[in-house]
Amino acid sequence: MRSFVILAAVAGAAIVAAAFGGGGEAEPLVEQTTAAGSSLLAFSSDSDGHPEVFALRFPGGEPRRLTRDPAFDGSPVWAPDGRSLLFVSDRTGNYDIWRVQPDGSGLQQLTRSPEDDSAPDWSPDGREIVYRSYRSPSYDLFRMRADGSGRQAITADFSDDLEPKWSPRGNLIAFVRSCTEPQPCMKDAKTRIDGGGQLYVVGAHGGRQRRLSRGSVVVSDPQWSPRGNLIAFVSTEAANADVYVIRPDGGGLRRLTRGAAADVGPRWSPDGRRIVFVSSRDGDDEVYVMNSDGSGQLNLTRNRAADEVPRWSPDGRQIFFVSDRTGRNQLFVMNADGSRQERLASIEAIYSDLAVAPR
Repeated sequence: MRSFVILAAVAGAAIVAAAFGGGGEAEPLVEQTTAAGSSLLAFSSDSDGHPEVFALRFPGGEPRRLTRDPAFDGSPVWAPDGRSLLFVSDRTGNYDIWRVQPDGSGLQQLTRSPEDDSAPDWSPDGREIVYRSYRSPSYDLFRMRADGSGRQAITADFSDDLEPKWSPRGNLIAFVRSCTEPQPCMKDAKTRIDGGGQLYVVGAHGGRQRRLSRGSVVVSDPQWSPRGNLIAFVSTEAANADVYVIRPDGGGLRRLTRGAAADVGPRWSPDGRRIVFVSSRDGDDEVYVMNSDGSGQLNLTRNRAADEVPRWSPDGRQIFFVSDRTGRNQLFVMNADGSRQERLASIEAIYSDLAVAPR
């Protein structure tokens, strides 16, 4: 996989990401002929020199700029009802969580901590938000109401607790705990690689924490299945990065991808039957899909460029993704079988910052 530097300041860590391609004019937009229901996308673009949050309705919409500030605005996350979204901004001097409506109105700052707050995720009913907050010397998990009130700590220790994801049933939060030894965690807590560590779950109100992964591995990107009975994640247990699934009680661990290449970024289809992911097994980053048991792995993009960050449409009929096949990172869409790959907009998208609103 190619190296990227994405949102390093937000993570407070050295995160690997792609350098934007340059050079040349992109080809004209192709006609959006893919049969589909309507989808609402959010993404970040630094086309004006600094990252801003945009929204785009598919099919037929044009990018709408939601934020206007010389600071960093990125990492959009849609509310379950699609009526607002969260994003992270450092416009006040450190990273805080903000909320805005899809037309750019209703801008609201939700956190005002003296340190960084980031990585927000919604509760399934849209009433609360979980996020990570830096409280020296480490990141801990907090929850708050959707209006920013009622902040409560979920975890508190010397480890970095990262990538919180609320379960569809609302009772658990999956997260990655990086650095499990107290003494190392008190050193350079804000400069370690985000995502290195072990997979945990904790009750939505805190309490007992259950470690799901084992061994000396690097775990990242936990993703709940739609029913909440499984968690997909990336692990280096077999030396290179592969996609695994496990039950929230720690049972049923299963490795879904195998090989010498890195397989990352798993995302469940809305019906829970398939998982889309990114693999470099063909020499470059391609979007793959497989059945939820790991069978039927298929290369969908088959392009010599980097095709990454796949996201399902709400009805599961399309897959949105970011590709640099035009020389710049831009948004594309294809049918779920890989057919009709089309560019959505000429504006450049920041790698990793792509979110699709639930129906």
